[in-house]
Amino acid sequence: VLYAAVSTGSFKTGRFESVCFARAGLSAESVFVVDGASGEISVRSALVDFETQSSYSFEVTGTDDGVPPLSDTAIVVVSVTDVNEVAVFDRQCGGGSSFIQCANVSENRVVGTLVGQAIHAVDQDFNQTTAYSLVSGNVAGAFQLGSVSGVLSVARNVLNFEDTVTNGEYVLVVRATDNGSPVLYAEGTVHVEVLDVNEAPTLKNFSRSIDEDALGMQSVSGSGLLVEASDVDAADVGALRFSVVGGSGLNVFGMQSVDSDVLVLRSGASLDFESVSQYAVVMQVRDHGGLTAMATGWIQLVDVNEPPVLNDASFEVNENSAVNTLVGGTLSATDPDIGQTLFYAITGGDSGSTFKVGACSGQVQVARAELDFEARRLYTMIVTVTDDGVYKMRLSDTAVVNVTIRDVNEAPVLQAASLAVNENSAV
Repeated sequence: VLYAAVSTGSFKTGRFESVCFARAGLSAESVFVVDGASGEISVRSALVDFETQSSYSFEVTGTDDGVPPLSDTAIVVVSVTDVNEVAVFDRQCGGGSSFIQCANVSENRVVGTLVGQAIHAVDQDFNQTTAYSLVSGNVAGAFQLGSVSGVLSVARNVLNFEDTVTNGEYVLVVRATDNGSPVLYAEGTVHVEVLDVNEAPTLKNFSRSIDEDALGMQSVSGSGLLVEASDVDAADVGALRFSVVGGSGLNVFGMQSVDSDVLVLRSGASLDFESVSQYAVVMQVRDHGGLTAMATGWIQLVDVNEPPVLNDASFEVNENSAVNTLVGGTLSATDPDIGQTLFYAITGGDSGSTFKVGACSGQVQVARAELDFEARRLYTMIVTVTDDGVYKMRLSDTAVVNVTIRDVNEAPVLQAASLAVNENSAV
């Protein structure tokens, strides 16, 4: 009730109309109503708005029930008192969404990157300002909101599509606060989706080993290279491709197949620890989007015991030679393994132990003083050389050694004899 009339009679009728000096706008008749009996003026509907129309003027006529009826007319001016009202957010999400804004931003964006459109709230009150702030949902302080502009932007380099805390989305509660009396504020939610961006894989330097006697397509030791590589993009898990692109092992090592992470010795390649004990391979890993990373792998060759080699030999020695007489030169055996000691032994062809060989020197000597050209002119022996390797087993080789007995002129032997002859025998 805006006004209660006082009168000695009862009102019969009430009439409302806009007058010429009323403000343009809503007609008072559509906003107010006068009770015909009491004269009370009340609001007809919730259309009173200070910012739309601050005052209304209209005539009220009061008529008595006398005979004849008499009436009087008065002008009523209703002033609307301004009341602070809450700001209302503009809604920028379609489809009946409850969010005031739906935005997206790519992961790993730099600080200052704008996110969506500026957030805007409308305050119906004249000459008031609105301040914007983030209330909640701003995990790790990822975003900042301009207090005056309402512009949302990236505040920290923490946007990560793969983040298990946010799962790639933020629901930000935004507040718009006016400077009216009393101070009022409105809150709304902003949905920000973090978009996935392909990120380069990583590959660590690594070390592996392989036996020097490995055959082609044999894998190096250790696990596949996936244990050395990583990619934060879920789509790249299991989709990484490896290749050897450089290093001293470029033509020696390769991948087991185009989609394998297993490093192998190339078909037809051979290894020799004594020539090259270590190879470097420059590895490249590529993801499904074409991004790459590189690292260096060191392939250490494992020295494998290899057999010595002993060549056949032929020597000569005089018959009747004394014990320990040298027979020819020393036997010459070789071993590809550096630093190994070789041991020699006669293992066949000399059942009478006529000769001996120096275990370390390989020098053949007379063992028994019974060499006789007229009895035996040739000895064919089997000599075995054995290394002192400890990897896997000791290895050996054998050779045929022929010893020819040289004939030496020997003094005749005259046996003592007793003879008889007749005297006076003729010459």
